[in-house]
Amino acid sequence: QLTIATTHTQARHVLPPVVTDFIRRYPKVKLALMPAAPTVIDRLVADGQADFAINSEIDPRYQELRRITARPWNRCLLVPAGHALAERAQALCLEDLSALKIISYTDAHDDHALQDAFAGSGLPLPEVVLTSADTDIIKTYVRAGVGVGLLADLAYDPQADADLVCVSAAHLFKPSFTHIVVRQDSYLRGYAYEFMQGYLPGLSREQIEQAL
Repeated sequence: QLTIATTHTQARHVLPPVVTDFIRRYPKVKLALMPAAPTVIDRLVADGQADFAINSEIDPRYQELRRITARPWNRCLLVPAGHALAERAQALCLEDLSALKIISYTDAHDDHALQDAFAGSGLPLPEVVLTSADTDIIKTYVRAGVGVGLLADLAYDPQADADLVCVSAAHLFKPSFTHIVVRQDSYLRGYAYEFMQGYLPGLSREQIEQAL
């Protein structure tokens, strides 16, 4: 069995082709995905509940874990069609963001990327009215009119989310990266490395072992 902890966003929007290919190549290996919040994922690896993880953040509480920097990602706003931000030509600015009611992964005071974006601006952080680690829940409440979604841009599906508009916020935030997270004393079978290579095409097993 191979157990991988990851975020809901990665599990839903990034990993499907990797998982599909892995199951085709290793039909006898039981694959388990453990979607969780980024603040929980590293603990699942540290406690041995997951063989490795694909996380979107680095948890400073687990410095003993080994990490490979993987894929870049950034943020966007999801707004209903017809929202003022969806129809204007100018790029989103911090003043716009500060005035919004936000639905996001975590509270503003726990979101280091959001704090960094507003540092030195003199503007208050936006009000976060609802939090969820699940992007589908965020989208549900954007559709319900509760607030505007602030989430990973890769979570937007132009077909499934045709009733929503993705407004880029990448110019307001520093790029973030996902990381492959492994315990230093873990013994990983060959198929675990194969999964990592499916997620990070072009990397050899030797390069992964050296990085870890």
